[in-house]
Amino acid sequence: MRDSAGRQAIRTALTPDFGCVICLHGTLYAAEYGWDHTLEVYVAGPFSEFGNSHIDRERIWIVEKVGKVAGSIAIQSEHQQNLIGRQASGPGA
Repeated sequence: MRDSAGRQAIRTALTPDFGCVICLHGTLYAAEYGWDHTLEVYVAGPFSEFGNSHIDRERIWIVEKVGKVAGSIAIQSEHQQNLIGRQASGPGA
């Protein structure tokens, strides 16, 4: 889905996107809550589990602005709720 100028898109996540989303979580939580690098380590575990899961109804979508990852949207089963289910956006997104 693109805006009228073709600068924004929502698409299914690809393998390289996981690292970007983990970084966005770290950037957002550092700026808003003062968290340090340990948040990225904390978020990476559930992302790994999510990436290895093969449940068809669980997905991550990537929000792109001008060709760069600007955020994410995740749908997952109730039993796997954690930080991955939250949307994260970087500064200026």
